[in-house]
Amino acid sequence: VCRCLARLLPLLKPEYAVVLRRVELQNELRESVAADLGLTPGNLTVRLHRARQALHRALTLTCETCPVHGYFDCGCEYTK
Repeated sequence: VCRCLARLLPLLKPEYAVVLRRVELQNELRESVAADLGLTPGNLTVRLHRARQALHRALTLTCETCPVHGYFDCGCEYTK
């Protein structure tokens, strides 16, 4: 995964960063994350969708190669 992700995740809304980190990066079950955060499973799904959109926008603005070539280990200036 692109190193830009590690730099951009903390810049997102905290509630977005938490769900992305736990569900996408740590592979926690959605049901347990929702319960832990006091959310319904549906609310977690909506938050996760919005978090992905916010991350995609941030990556598109900061990373030159990822939107074109895929979000793999890039060498753009933002990761240095």
